[in-house]
Amino acid sequence: MSVAPSLCPRTSTPKVCFQGQTPGVTKGFTLDAAGRDALIRRDPGAARYIHPFLGGEELLHDLTIDRWVIDLPHLDALEAERDAPALMEHLRREVLPTRETAAQKEAEQNAERRAVNPQAKGRHHHSGFLDSWWMQAYRRTDMIEAFDGLDRFIATSRVASEKRTTVFAFVDESVRPGDSLTVFALYDNYSFGILSSGLHRRWFEARCSRLKADLRYTSTTVFDSFPWPQAPTTAQVNDIKKIVDELLQVRDENLAAGMSLARQYDTLRQPGKSRLRTLHADLDDAVLNAYGFSPDDDLLAQLLALNLDVAAEPEHARGPGPPR
Repeated sequence: MSVAPSLCPRTSTPKVCFQGQTPGVTKGFTLDAAGRDALIRRDPGAARYIHPFLGGEELLHDLTIDRWVIDLPHLDALEAERDAPALMEHLRREVLPTRETAAQKEAEQNAERRAVNPQAKGRHHHSGFLDSWWMQAYRRTDMIEAFDGLDRFIATSRVASEKRTTVFAFVDESVRPGDSLTVFALYDNYSFGILSSGLHRRWFEARCSRLKADLRYTSTTVFDSFPWPQAPTTAQVNDIKKIVDELLQVRDENLAAGMSLARQYDTLRQPGKSRLRTLHADLDDAVLNAYGFSPDDDLLAQLLALNLDVAAEPEHARGPGPPR
């Protein structure tokens, strides 16, 4: 079935779902291990502004993180220079010229438009980046603030294959997610189980945008309209948490053996007995039970009906996260 535009308002306050960071001048802000170590040797204090950097491809295909990103939070250039002189010197060399060139080109294009039409509105995209050239283009400060106090968050590749189930993973809070990831300020196994369920995947497929044949996870169309279980019992929540714990153990054992998440989940595209397959089937059953849905009826129709119920009484809605 096709899912009509949702009437459900955002049920998460504060915001929970985010797109990862966009450095803008990637070659200037991202570092390999040697570059990171060289900057820290020059200024040990720089370490607090250099973070492991993870993208969607790395999440799925790599076993370790081998990229780092400079993330200065300073809104004032003088304060940034005071706190991170080695990083500012690096960014002045690797980022500032690119930002200056883009801003100059933008100004010239604005002048050309006004010469044709004095009422034409100018564009100030790159001039805005130049005003804070030492900062990433889209730092996602609200995301970083949402992670404050969490030991970990949930992430998935923003672009998913139609042929592979959506893969979610816990990521350490010290890691900065790149913009090829959709991330969630959720830390618990219950939330992980709901997002990893086949029910959520069906909603995702019905509500997402597409990049060619691939599916794009967006907060506005997918997450914000997705209704969470409204009255799960303690036993139902614990069932989901227990299955997720086993699921993560299986995945971690295979990661330790050198098998990426993509390789693990690609095995589910083939027939054959699999502990991973069994656990996902058990998870789907447990999530349906928490929703109180019938497996014999249209699952999307049941989700949409719940969505409309939540929209009718938003003040009583239970949003994302573990039941309290």
